[in-house]
Amino acid sequence: MSANSLRLLVRFKVKPGQADAFTSLMTRIKDSARAEPGCIAYSMQQSLEDPELFVFVEEWTSEQALADHMTMPYVQEITPALIAMMAAEPVVDRFRAVW
Repeated sequence: MSANSLRLLVRFKVKPGQADAFTSLMTRIKDSARAEPGCIAYSMQQSLEDPELFVFVEEWTSEQALADHMTMPYVQEITPALIAMMAAEPVVDRFRAVW
């Protein structure tokens, strides 16, 4: 981990009955995301209390690395399906290391 890296917590709330489809869709891109030069960490968690709530824990080397990720063809390809599954807008919290 780098003290200058960008860390994200991204919360996705999917529509009822969409948890399995969401998991499948995001599993398709995980290896590609993790292989990007600017990706330090990329993982998906599912809530134990609410199976339609997911949190991504991501770490990128820079703002530019994250911007590059968002323009990747595989990200653009899944975006329409992802939007259709969402019960609400994703919530993105951005962090930097303190120590």
